[in-house]
Amino acid sequence: QNIFAFTIMSMVTSLTFAVANASKRVFIILCSLLVMGNPVTAVNIAGMMLAIFGMLAYNKVLFYFFKPFS
Repeated sequence: QNIFAFTIMSMVTSLTFAVANASKRVFIILCSLLVMGNPVTAVNIAGMMLAIFGMLAYNKVLFYFFKPFS
């Protein structure tokens, strides 16, 4: 796992890696909610929505500023 993380870090910026890591955490939390039936509070939902919104905003800004020239 560490070798994979270092390989990815060498290919992308540190901010992109941080966003990918956050998305991985959201995915793991969602899977644990579905598979294990963990209880969910309003604060949990708000935190997941904030993380998802942040990932979407980052991708939109990244695409806007670095879109390929046609």
